Amino acid sequence: MLLLRARVVAEDNMGPRHCALMLLLFRPVGAGVPPSEMSALRSLYEATKGSEWTNNTGWFGGGDPCLGWYGVRCNAAGSAVTTLALPSNGMSGTLPTQLADLTQLGALDLYSNALSGTIVTEIGKLTQLSHLHLDTNALSGTIPTQLLSLPRLKQLALSSNRMSGTIAPQLSSLPLTS
Repeated sequence: MLLLRARVVAEDNMGPRHCALMLLLFRPVGAGVPPSEMSALRSLYEATKGSEWTNNTGWFGGGDPCLGWYGVRCNAAGSAVTTLALPSNGMSGTLPTQLADLTQLGALDLYSNALSGTIVTEIGKLTQLSHLHLDTNALSGTIPTQLLSLPRLKQLALSSNRMSGTIAPQLSSLPLTS
């Protein structure tokens, strides 16, 4: 979160009073995503060919992911990534295991890309995850049982992939979206 503070500075030594408005930009103390989250974002970017995405604005251009990176949303303090929304963005490749390091991630929306491989079991460590949309990709394998350990999961969209196997009965109570 970017906060703006204004301060008026008066100078009396130049005859008529001159006032200048100084804008000081600052972030709350302790803000900024931790290195583990930066590493997870870099892993996602590299594993899914980020340089070829339709929109990769801000990604690893030297800035804070909470301030202008396309598809990244953070908590109010700017200290944790809470949403990754990169649908229909030309992503290809596999999901990295390091996604588990985005510990405050509540929504992962990567639908309508060309992601392949399996859904990494480490996704079960994302205990804040409530929305998982990976539909319309080329994912294969089975639905990881680790999804059952996600206490906040409310929406699960996995249709239009190449997945096989059975769906755990516990997942049938979720509003499966298509």
